[in-house]
Amino acid sequence: PIERVKIDIHGNMEIINNNINKEELNNGIINNVNITINNHITDNKIPYVYPFGYENINFLTDEDILEIIKSPNSASLLLKKIYSHVDNNNFMKLNNKDKTISYIQSADTIDLCDDKDFIKMLYEKSRILLDRIFNKYYTNLNYEHQLVSWNYINDVLKKALDDSNKYAEKIYNNFISQKSYNIEAKRRYKEIKNSIEKNQRNVIEKNKKKQNEVNNEINNMNTNMKTKSLDLKEVNATIWDFQMQQREFDLFNTPNNSPLNNYYDNTPRYKKRQDLERQEDEYLSTQELTIGDIKDIADMKKKRNEKELYDINSIYPELTDEIKTELETMLIKKPVEDNINKILSVKPKYRLQRKLNN
Repeated sequence: PIERVKIDIHGNMEIINNNINKEELNNGIINNVNITINNHITDNKIPYVYPFGYENINFLTDEDILEIIKSPNSASLLLKKIYSHVDNNNFMKLNNKDKTISYIQSADTIDLCDDKDFIKMLYEKSRILLDRIFNKYYTNLNYEHQLVSWNYINDVLKKALDDSNKYAEKIYNNFISQKSYNIEAKRRYKEIKNSIEKNQRNVIEKNKKKQNEVNNEINNMNTNMKTKSLDLKEVNATIWDFQMQQREFDLFNTPNNSPLNNYYDNTPRYKKRQDLERQEDEYLSTQELTIGDIKDIADMKKKRNEKELYDINSIYPELTDEIKTELETMLIKKPVEDNINKILSVKPKYRLQRKLNN
């Protein structure tokens, strides 16, 4: 009989008995005991981590997600929330004197990366992470808030990437360096790192399981990013093309209402564009949209305004610089500013519905 069983923190069993007979081994008694203990008692003690690029976001609450979406520092706030979570402790600056960062590239692979290159990788991951968070949460928002949130996230991230050197330094100083001084985080990272380097199968299998979970989520997100449920050309043709071709709204045939003789926002054309925008939004708000649809709608609205500015400048080359600046502000800059102001109003639609029901 088995007299003593010793189990380490990883669930590995060591049987302390030199008298175990061969028949018992062949019958699988020990293996069965080991499987039972591993599966039902010690599985939670097996160290694991979501590899870099496959981070867990399921722990984020609705409040966390809204805070990230609304923040002017969305990317840095996102990184702080994601990588401070124990399951995502997948990189570490093991020696502050070195200019390299160790990270868990996959379930069974450790890699080293130059500091600056790793920070660049963090930017790229923040884009994917923000997309994943938006994919997880956007169905909780009404159409207007979906569009506002998508535009805001992209504007904030674009600004951060344009100012990459300064932004990189800020993230590095405020996050990566602090992380390296977290004794418990460093201890856990080393534990996972050593387990992988020693090819400890139970740890690697658990890492693979976590990686596969996120892989499935990312595949579903990518499908949602590409699937189009709308024909925006038809929307344009139905709502915009016919009405904007009417003489009173045509730029080529309305010299008395041109920006030369009147402020553009007082022209019949501009007011008609505002009316058509409302009609378009009323229709789109009734549709079940994918993220691909939301992205295309945002791009369509932006390009429409850019084309309007181009057409006005082409038709009226004699415009003063002052009027050109005013038009650019109205058609290009103002929508961005309006979006920034609207982001604070973004709330989950189910809460709004619950409030109305009460």
